[in-house]
Amino acid sequence: MVRRPLRAIASALVLVPTVIVLAPIQLALMRMNSPHAQTLPMKFHRFAMAVVGVRVKVIGEPSSERPLLIASNHASWLDIPVLGSVCRMSFVAKSEIAGWPVFGQLARLQRTIFVDRARRTATAQVNDEMAARMIAGSPVVLFAEGTSSDGNRVLAFRTSLLGAARAAIAASGGASIAVQPVSVAYTHRNGLPLGRLGRPFVAWYGEMTFAHHLWSILRDGAIDATVTFGETMRADAGTDRKRLAAVAEREVRRLTTNALLGRKAEDVAGRRRSRRASRSSKASTREYFGERRRLLPSPLRGGVGGGGGSDRSAKGDVALRRRFLRHPEPPPPPPSPQGGGERRRRATRGSPLMWSAAVLAARQTFSPPFRAVLFKSLAITLLLLVVGWFGLQALADRLLVLQNPTLNQIAHIVAGLGTAFGMLFLVTPITAAVAGLFLDDVAEIVERTHYPDDPPGTPVPLVRGLLLSARFFLLVLGLNLLLLVLIFIPGVNLFAWLVVNGYLLSREYFSLAAMRFREAEDATAMRRRNRLKVFAGGVLTAALAVLPFANLLTPLFATAFFVHLHKRVAADEARKLRRAPGPERRIEP
Repeated sequence: MVRRPLRAIASALVLVPTVIVLAPIQLALMRMNSPHAQTLPMKFHRFAMAVVGVRVKVIGEPSSERPLLIASNHASWLDIPVLGSVCRMSFVAKSEIAGWPVFGQLARLQRTIFVDRARRTATAQVNDEMAARMIAGSPVVLFAEGTSSDGNRVLAFRTSLLGAARAAIAASGGASIAVQPVSVAYTHRNGLPLGRLGRPFVAWYGEMTFAHHLWSILRDGAIDATVTFGETMRADAGTDRKRLAAVAEREVRRLTTNALLGRKAEDVAGRRRSRRASRSSKASTREYFGERRRLLPSPLRGGVGGGGGSDRSAKGDVALRRRFLRHPEPPPPPPSPQGGGERRRRATRGSPLMWSAAVLAARQTFSPPFRAVLFKSLAITLLLLVVGWFGLQALADRLLVLQNPTLNQIAHIVAGLGTAFGMLFLVTPITAAVAGLFLDDVAEIVERTHYPDDPPGTPVPLVRGLLLSARFFLLVLGLNLLLLVLIFIPGVNLFAWLVVNGYLLSREYFSLAAMRFREAEDATAMRRRNRLKVFAGGVLTAALAVLPFANLLTPLFATAFFVHLHKRVAADEARKLRRAPGPERRIEP
């Protein structure tokens, strides 16, 4: 399990400052009618999905035809950032959202069109506004169900709002507009498929409160969403509104069902070909037996007892089988779902232990799940550095009060330079301490990706993890302050820095990886038995921390590296234990 409350708090600490910075920019772009007013929300939605941990898979492509009306199903408020991260579009929402604090303002910045369900006469006004938006070139997303479902089904589409198609045709003077069905389905959570009972966790419907549902999404995250674009339909002035709604509803229901069941387009086509082949095989079998009855002699007509009749029957039977019952070779079996991890292990099998673990860790450091953790840790680190900068500056202004103005100015300049140097010095330990709050998440991703057949590890308890992160931060900070004495001795300072930090990093990260599968005492004993390997891995990680900007990736790389190293070391010890002779040990042949 991940440290869920900390994940929610970290996501909020990243998203709230981002919204505060981008909201005035978006408002200014809207006032200037800039085309970037449509692009900025899309970029923000992509960033927000990466921070929260929602992975969006897109099947098909948005239509390039204009005007374009998108008819989609609706399961949660999460549909808006999921769809908004795919392309530039506007949404239609209920008027109650406009009165919500904070989120109502965000919806306006998204250029949302609000509809009042209580006023039936307001539908015409909403249709005119949707038509104007579509004519301007912006696709409009219509949640045609009129409400949200539990995510397992598609409700009936309401036909009243589809009248925007007619309004757009009349306003544009064109012959028709494009209507594209789109499906949004939530398929996985924490890497595991969502069933009928688990899918309502993502859905927001009924009497659920928005604040509680938002907190649960920020707390748990790790959701896979599938957006499927269907084939574009054309609607003209004579198109029946009810028929258009029925066709779009049927297509969205089909796309949603395929996404929830994990079907692909080629799989559906393959099943159709299989059914056609089965019908062809049945017809061939019927033809075979008809020819057999017509050509082969019957025992009632004396064909069997005539000496050579039996041979002729056998030869004719074989010929008929070859003619009618020729089936193609069976297709090769599909690859195993764990084929990716097995290929990675084969690719690095036989290579040195350190190199193979480093290659696997480097490959995964830039993956989307790792980037989400990196963004969170960097945002919190920058926030702490900014707070520390202003705090130290305020402390310097209070303490450095000299009578001589020149000396006072020089003292403030020296204090500013010292503060800047101190902030640069603190980047690595602060990043390591902040990232330590998410290292269980990173270790879980590595284990699930590369070792799916092994039993999952148990995360370190929250309180103990906080204590370990605080102890590690203080230890790194204290020892690196002592190393400042050697800063003016070339060569020696770098060597001492690599040795000290290599030992600290190897001790911390290997213990973290080992304690997911064993007690702290056993983890310490394993580290001491393999001290040279572990220390060499720590020096390799410390060498990465020397490089500017690369030191920000050190916590993620170190976690993945030592998870691989612990797996290899544990496998080597288990293999040696099996080979060692003893009364209770099996000798490997």
